[in-house]
Amino acid sequence: MDILDSIDIAIDADRIRHKLNGADAAERLIQSALPLIKARAVFRAARVDVREGDAIVIEGRRFASRVLARLLAEAERVFPYVMTIGDLPDRRAAAETDPQRRQDLDFIANYALVQTRRSVEERLRSRFGLEKIAYMSPGSIQNWPIDQQQPLFDLLTGATEALGVSLTTDCRMTPDKSLSGIYFSTEADFFVCQLCPYENCPGRKAPYDAELAAKLTAAP
Repeated sequence: MDILDSIDIAIDADRIRHKLNGADAAERLIQSALPLIKARAVFRAARVDVREGDAIVIEGRRFASRVLARLLAEAERVFPYVMTIGDLPDRRAAAETDPQRRQDLDFIANYALVQTRRSVEERLRSRFGLEKIAYMSPGSIQNWPIDQQQPLFDLLTGATEALGVSLTTDCRMTPDKSLSGIYFSTEADFFVCQLCPYENCPGRKAPYDAELAAKLTAAP
């Protein structure tokens, strides 16, 4: 298991300033927010044990998802992960009385979380000699509900506590600025966005692919 306790992430201050309209106040906001970001992550290689139709068993933990089972139809190992930038950015934003400043701080935190993912993916590729990877996260689509966070966290027992990430009773992560899921090796580009028909998603990485969605979700 790889626990990355302190991740150096690449911050493009010019891009952030542009998003925040390049004001002098934005520069001060960036400088006050960046020291609060504590990027940390854990990932590991995990063995695929059994495929059971609409479910897959990974090292004794059962994941109920037809889509996940089909995406991993040929996989022998996968890479469960959790990453976070901690709770300080959210606490700083919550203390802000100006709604625009809260929104700007949230943008900076989300940007840092995306950069954390990129850093983790580079480490994952290097560590295991992977060329192309994709991922899915519990709750990202209806076919893999958020309560599947629990078996995912079970695969990382001890490490998530070390990161300071936990699950609420409804299986949402605390701190909020955290990501979890399963990486897997792939030959073709895949984004879970391809399975989601919701058009107005600001984080969309690929257009909806109705043909692929039908293939992965169709009853046997």
